Amino acid sequence: MSDLSERNASEDAVEVELSRLRAATDREPDLSPMLGELHARISQGDTALEGVRALPSGWRLSIAALSALAIVLLVLLLMPQPELADYPRARLLPVMGALGVLLWPTLRAALRPLHLPALGGGRAWLLWLVAAAATFGLALLPAPEALLTDAAAAAGHDSLRHALPCLLFGLVTGAPVFAAIAVLDRGNRFAPLLAAAAVGLVGNLSLQIHCALINRAHLLWGHAGVSVVALLGGLLLWLALRRRH
Repeated sequence: MSDLSERNASEDAVEVELSRLRAATDREPDLSPMLGELHARISQGDTALEGVRALPSGWRLSIAALSALAIVLLVLLLMPQPELADYPRARLLPVMGALGVLLWPTLRAALRPLHLPALGGGRAWLLWLVAAAATFGLALLPAPEALLTDAAAAAGHDSLRHALPCLLFGLVTGAPVFAAIAVLDRGNRFAPLLAAAAVGLVGNLSLQIHCALINRAHLLWGHAGVSVVALLGGLLLWLALRRRH
């Protein structure tokens, strides 16, 4: 009898335990602690980068434009060409004005507000092509020898040797604008193309102040070449991002 009682007691204990496990299994898990922790992490995880991107569109555009202006002013203050005072104004001012006029819509398109319709591919590609065409067109402007300073004219025959330093200088001075657009971008799928166009424009603005040479071959290779390299780099980045998504 004792053995039977013990066995019944064991079976009853097993049944109780199975019932408890079934009840625990049938009951929906309480996810509120997990959700609360996740919400807290999201609230505390706002980085400075996300804060900058959350700025109003006008502020983001102003930051990008001021970064470009700051670069040009730094070049003017720290690295101007020695003959800048004698540089032909008939060439300097129209070229810089044209580059600046093109830069503004490029920045606006790159940092387009989210409440506006998505930027069409046609407009993005048009700005991309215009940036390249403009730098080439400006490099082909007539430059009469009578307008050249003595220093620039003397160096004209050796202009190709100076093309690579100017190419690198233009890319380096344009890179901060690319970085600014990358930081401020809210997911514009054409941002790499437009940022690359901005690099070429800002790099050429800087070179207008930094470089005294206006020999056509030098301008094509050393100045317009900045836009070519930047635009090709932007195109490769855009294609890579499209393939990833």
